[in-house]
Amino acid sequence: MKNLNKLLRRAILIKKFRNIKTLDRELFLRCKPIKSFIKKNNISDKEAMLLPPVIIGAVLGNKFKIDVTRYLEDPIAKKLEAKLNTIGKIGKHNGINVVGKCAEVNSSNYLLLRKKANLSEINFTNPYRPRTSEIIETCLNCQNVFN
Repeated sequence: MKNLNKLLRRAILIKKFRNIKTLDRELFLRCKPIKSFIKKNNISDKEAMLLPPVIIGAVLGNKFKIDVTRYLEDPIAKKLEAKLNTIGKIGKHNGINVVGKCAEVNSSNYLLLRKKANLSEINFTNPYRPRTSEIIETCLNCQNVFN
């Protein structure tokens, strides 16, 4: 599991990007070794499920952030907090998903705390499942928050 976490950290720690398309490609390429490692080392599904279910990149101007599914931590950008509160209580399940636990929310919060902008100005890469390298569908909560 230690090597698997090292591969995941490598995917998160992309240093540079030219545009959203190249960031997306780099993210995909860094998820592939995770999938290969799981297959090659016969890692059980139970163990692989310990990895975050989603990894995504967010871009705002010339800044970017790659993040994974996890609970949102303080501080929370005011605009993001207001929008999240329209779909439910942050940290609680709203019938669709846990509000504020998505990779999109975490990456956008990081960017919004560093640069004043509207939620609509943030662009995202495809959301990837690290253990399979598959593009997955954005959840309904994130579709409602980020259009």
